[in-house]
Amino acid sequence: MNLDDIFGYIGELPRWVPFKLVYNTKRKKHDKVPDNGRHGLATTDPMDWRPLLEAIKTAKEGFGLSGVGLVMTGGIEVDGLTLVGFDFDGVDKDKFDLPFETYTELSPSGKGIRAFAWAPSSWCKQYQDSADTHPPHCEHAEIYIGTAPRFLTVTFIPVQQLEFKELDEDDLKVLVSWGMKPYVEKVEPSIAPDTAGKPADLTRVRLTDDQKQLVDGTFKGDKSKTMQGLIIRLLDSNLSNEDVFATLVQTPALWAYLLSHRSEDETKALKFAHDEISKAYPLSMAGKREALTAYNENWKPTTNAVSKDSETVAYPTPYPGIMDEVVKAALEVAHKPQPQLTMLAVLIASASLCGSFYALASGCRLNLYGIGVLPTAGGKNQPQQLTKKLAAQGNVKIISAPASGEALEDDLLSHIGTYCVVDEIGHLLALTNARDAKAWHVSLMRKILDLYAAGADDNYYQRGKAGKPGRAIPNPALNLIGFTTPGVLAQALTLADIENGLCGRLLWVVSDDMPKNRRIRKPFVMPKSFSSAATRIKVNLASSSLANGAPVLVDIHPNADALLDTLNDEFDLIGRGVGAPHERALCARSLENVEHISGVLAVLDDPDKPVITTAHVEWAAQFVRASNKAVLGYVESELHSGGEQKNAAILLQMISDGETKPRSTSEVAACKAGWTPRSALLRRSKMGADREFEPAIRLLVKRGEIVEWEFGGSKLQVLRLRGDDE
Repeated sequence: MNLDDIFGYIGELPRWVPFKLVYNTKRKKHDKVPDNGRHGLATTDPMDWRPLLEAIKTAKEGFGLSGVGLVMTGGIEVDGLTLVGFDFDGVDKDKFDLPFETYTELSPSGKGIRAFAWAPSSWCKQYQDSADTHPPHCEHAEIYIGTAPRFLTVTFIPVQQLEFKELDEDDLKVLVSWGMKPYVEKVEPSIAPDTAGKPADLTRVRLTDDQKQLVDGTFKGDKSKTMQGLIIRLLDSNLSNEDVFATLVQTPALWAYLLSHRSEDETKALKFAHDEISKAYPLSMAGKREALTAYNENWKPTTNAVSKDSETVAYPTPYPGIMDEVVKAALEVAHKPQPQLTMLAVLIASASLCGSFYALASGCRLNLYGIGVLPTAGGKNQPQQLTKKLAAQGNVKIISAPASGEALEDDLLSHIGTYCVVDEIGHLLALTNARDAKAWHVSLMRKILDLYAAGADDNYYQRGKAGKPGRAIPNPALNLIGFTTPGVLAQALTLADIENGLCGRLLWVVSDDMPKNRRIRKPFVMPKSFSSAATRIKVNLASSSLANGAPVLVDIHPNADALLDTLNDEFDLIGRGVGAPHERALCARSLENVEHISGVLAVLDDPDKPVITTAHVEWAAQFVRASNKAVLGYVESELHSGGEQKNAAILLQMISDGETKPRSTSEVAACKAGWTPRSALLRRSKMGADREFEPAIRLLVKRGEIVEWEFGGSKLQVLRLRGDDE
């Protein structure tokens, strides 16, 4: 009897999946993960399953695949019989022997035995998959009958090349003696009193796409890492450990995941949930801060339930002291109060006062860029006028949008801050991003980008003119704030502006509020505290000029320094957990903005001897988190509809970087000719062809960002970025 005879009927069933080997550092062994070479597959989704020959073909052709496996999920039943799969690990090959004659084969490692047989379905209904049975001369055996999502790898290396036996009563008694688990009707698990909590509304927590799919039960990638990231996200959303535990247990797909990792044993699954939270907690912000409680008693972990605003990332209230006084005074006389935008206007005006005189230990100055996005007639005039009034209290050069990058350089001064206040910055972005963009608009945007980090450059020079050397402008300090409406910005903005351009460097405030117009009967009165601070900064600036421009270094308290390290880990962890380049770019630049904001707050508190404290860092971090949330929310609501645009951004980056690896001769030739083979890009992206890859490609073509073509005699489908002249 050959293998075709043995597996004939089973092989025709759409019950097979290819898999890849993924090394598990904790278990010190390889896990077998269902995968088709492009993305993960699910043992819970029949749409991912294929007949044997098709699965074998995919395993041979797919990148990095190791073999095929038979999906046991739900049971395979034929004429009152259910297929039983056996996985015997750690067998003593000299002594181990099955008590019945059936098909057996070597396991992929060569150290175990696989076997298949048929058992009466009526008997199988009395038991469940048993992952810890103990036959003689075997470390342990796993017996699958389909009560849980499982797949069993098959090598087709026979030990006994026999047909699957129909087990008789004596054979079944042997299985029971090994420790088969009786079937227990599933009951909704109760939560132990000492861990009782309130499950979160996950639709109101900002999750990554992978985390959303895990919650929905549709995720096909590495669930272990995604689960850890989900738990960290919940902990960082102000959920207590008890609430996170309740969320895991009472969310069906997450509970199914926990059960599947503990052989459907509810007690063990509950413990597994506790263990996963314990492992994730030190990586969360709460855990990292708890580790620093020796420095600050206020960093002890909270056990509060979900607060009213925990589902959102809210802007902080104005920082106590000068900022709070100015914001309150401004809102009191605002026709249409916009609190967050007013706070941003005060913050960046304060940064402009600092000029190049104040520096962080790295040499960076404290300059900031920001943008306010709100509806037409939404109340932008008052914050726009306010920010210029505040900057005028100090030694600041206030300008509007220059005509070109060269004109902007002409406006820069050493030590003194330059403050660029741009009305309708969306129109400026549109002019820069237009296909027929003028050279002077492009040069202006490039110069603004260049100056974002130029404050640390002691040797910054303006371009030369008429053969003369350029003017030295050591440590230029450009601050910028722009105002626009959502519609104008949406037509001008691209994801590249966030990933590599100006918009990824801005602090954002996006408001859809339309406050009722108020009648105001008094003018704005500048708080004396702000005027006094501005005067002290001007005095220090004059002293600095006499001292050859040596900056005042903004000191930092050790606790604040430690907290910045923690925040660096936070932004890095979040950045590694997102897929779209524009999201990663936001995370990568977040810490820099936190440091600059913290420095500005320290200068406002004490212009003579500024010291960054934990309070400064905590406020700055919350403002940056809220800004990032505003950017991503704006992208989701105004630029695109979720995953399709994110996938398009990922594919565009892959086409741009030229790192896509060809395989076939025709793919190699296409790459040498400057094209990206569509097939190679699909392999690299690991996206689903119909549901993810193709819609994203269509979107890129529709937007005019890429060109499709057929290459060579084989008419290979290829892609490349659209040129400026096309």
